[in-house]
Amino acid sequence: MRHLEYKRLLSVAHSVAPYRGTKNRFPIGSRRENNKYFLVGKEEGKAIFNVVYSERYVRKYITKKEYEEYLLQGKAAGNDSATGEYYTWERAPNFMGVVRPDNSFEFTGTSHAQGDHYFLSTCSQGFFNTDSRRGGMLYRHGEKMYPIYRGLRVDCETMRPLDKDIVITGRKVNRKEGKDLLKRYEDFYKICEVMCKSMDGITFDQTATAIYNEYKATDEAGLNIKTEMAFALADSLIHQAPFDALILYSLALDVYGMRWTVRHGTSYQSNTIPMNAFEATKRRLNKHLYTQNKNVFKPVQYAMGEHLPASEWGYTITVGGKEVTQY
Repeated sequence: MRHLEYKRLLSVAHSVAPYRGTKNRFPIGSRRENNKYFLVGKEEGKAIFNVVYSERYVRKYITKKEYEEYLLQGKAAGNDSATGEYYTWERAPNFMGVVRPDNSFEFTGTSHAQGDHYFLSTCSQGFFNTDSRRGGMLYRHGEKMYPIYRGLRVDCETMRPLDKDIVITGRKVNRKEGKDLLKRYEDFYKICEVMCKSMDGITFDQTATAIYNEYKATDEAGLNIKTEMAFALADSLIHQAPFDALILYSLALDVYGMRWTVRHGTSYQSNTIPMNAFEATKRRLNKHLYTQNKNVFKPVQYAMGEHLPASEWGYTITVGGKEVTQY
């Protein structure tokens, strides 16, 4: 975060006039880019700088009377039927972080979108992005990777984390345990694969709808199949009626929008490719089975800055033994 080093921002605050109408709002770079600025504050008698990029909308709670007036005026407002609360949205500064006298930058933002990533990247030597297969927001510099979480403090010059005892834990599948877990499903997968290879999309969708209609009566209202019930039915049918089980697993996991398809029926055309639906269901089901059986995984620990391999199973980060949430 070299563009946000403490000495540089302190120099700007002492040598540049604040924006008109303010006493503590200063430009980070070009004065024309007035959506990129910092606010001077105080902490323990010393100046600190709150870095802001653009604006965000925050929820403001209002009364029912105010809510009705907002609607009459055509202003944006909403209500939560579950809690009975009314609210509107207000513009607020989009805070990125705080720069302190020790030349540290603390990430204080609520969340970060693509524009925030770009702004932070222009202030640093590397780049920021969100990588869902590496837990969320990352800072990358060469081969180094730093997961970014709210409250993380880094040295502005080196990007070295200043927090103590940061542990990043990933998970790898123990192949033997995984193979033993999926052994029960081997014949089920083989039979369903053969059936899907010999089926066209219209037949697949029509059969799926018929299976849904047959089993939806198991629900109390007879209108739907709850996720838990779909899993339970599928588990009981993998040997007795494999294709029924496949459709029920697809419903439970909502593969390719299966819930919508079976509720609304099919037309004379179908975009469903049975083998694609089978493969997707198999992948999703295997992942579901792994996540339900923690003994399948073995933990792998990484240090801050170390390369993090792409993973479907996510990462957990602890600081001083307490878990934190990656952006």
